[in-house]
Amino acid sequence: LAGYGAASVIQPLGGQGSRVSGLMTYMNESGPSGRQALVGAAESTLQSRSKRHTLQLLIAGSRTGPRDEQVVGSQQAARLSAGLGAGGVLTGTVWNVTRDYDVNDVGYIDRPDQRGVALVHTKTWDRTWGALRNWYTEVTAGRTDDQRGRPFSSALGVRAGTELTSQWRVSVDIARDLPVLDDRELRTFGDARKKYLRVEGGSAFTATFGAPRHWWWSPEGSFSVARRYGGSGHEAALVQTLRPSSRWQIDIESRYTEERGVERYQATL
Repeated sequence: LAGYGAASVIQPLGGQGSRVSGLMTYMNESGPSGRQALVGAAESTLQSRSKRHTLQLLIAGSRTGPRDEQVVGSQQAARLSAGLGAGGVLTGTVWNVTRDYDVNDVGYIDRPDQRGVALVHTKTWDRTWGALRNWYTEVTAGRTDDQRGRPFSSALGVRAGTELTSQWRVSVDIARDLPVLDDRELRTFGDARKKYLRVEGGSAFTATFGAPRHWWWSPEGSFSVARRYGGSGHEAALVQTLRPSSRWQIDIESRYTEERGVERYQATL
């Protein structure tokens, strides 16, 4: 048997969308080998009067495990999104998750034992030039380390895209992965002393297109070429959206992948 309990509170701040909130959960499994979990979190969102600047803060903690072997972990995160001029937005995020942090059954994190930083700058031009309309650019950069300072994710990316006056959409993406130290591939992530596998960087290029979304048949497709881990490959994807009526929508996805000489084809409905 197991007992569960949860409590939450949300308090709006002003009329600009700002708020503070808190959450606390408790789980207790019966029996000599039963687990206990106490997880709490506090979050705040602060917006400027113009709503062009937003600050989000999160702090969370956990105490989990068997009754005689419980461990304590924590998570902290902050994100600042600031409007820059006409159509520009710069977003910066920093986070830290200790190795023993465990959300139990409240929410999801891809992994504990990480700390990182990410920057994203987007710029949209509300203009028309010939057949082009509302073109945009996006530049991204990020790095994530484990708590020992070994990077397991590090990447740079650039995207440019535009709408057409015919309401079609096109974009191109260029991404570069930097060399990292994979701490999961050798299956020692849970050991007191992890082993690391060095993974060389790679690069990828992707081109996408999309038809107007209000059509009864609206295709969207992409083609990408990538070189990673000493190999190369390419992928083509097509998503077809059918709208026979305002109440029905059918999505058909087809994907072809060739990687290191292995061909795969998959279609889903």
